[in-house]
Amino acid sequence: MVVRAVQWWQRVVGPRHVRPAAVEKLKDGFAKRVERRRRQYAPRLQQAEHTLALHQLGALAGVFEHRRQWLYLGERGLIVEGRGQPQVIRWTDVTGVIRLVAEHYHPGVSEDKTYQLPAGHELTLRDGTRVILSSGYVNVLDPYPGVGRLVAALMPSAAGATVPHVPKLGELIEARLQDLSS
Repeated sequence: MVVRAVQWWQRVVGPRHVRPAAVEKLKDGFAKRVERRRRQYAPRLQQAEHTLALHQLGALAGVFEHRRQWLYLGERGLIVEGRGQPQVIRWTDVTGVIRLVAEHYHPGVSEDKTYQLPAGHELTLRDGTRVILSSGYVNVLDPYPGVGRLVAALMPSAAGATVPHVPKLGELIEARLQDLSS
């Protein structure tokens, strides 16, 4: 599907030049898609804001979903809910962070050569508890989860810049923890 979209894009717009009208049309289309996602998840966004306020974790920074498990990210911590009692994690309780990676290979291409992909983060809490946050969590406001950045990279730069950048969970976690350490 992505390849067909890029081929269509190159046929219609051309590989180097992007008409200003085409860029505006792309911006409008992306804005509509983002707004659709915002309306679709409005009840969940409101619940996240309420839950973060209840636990005094500050303003909402993001809502993420992975296998029917929800993660609400706030200024002062995060909440994971969906399996039993919600787990409240304050940034001040985090004593260590490890970036997790997974080894992958392409069967038939090179079975003896592997490469690493981000797999998430492991947080160590003050009480010794370890919490694993998978890279599979998807930002509910991302209009093109999983392919948006790829499509943006394949487009001419002026067009690629119109694709909305919705932060991933790992980016927000690292930014929050970096803010605390400085």
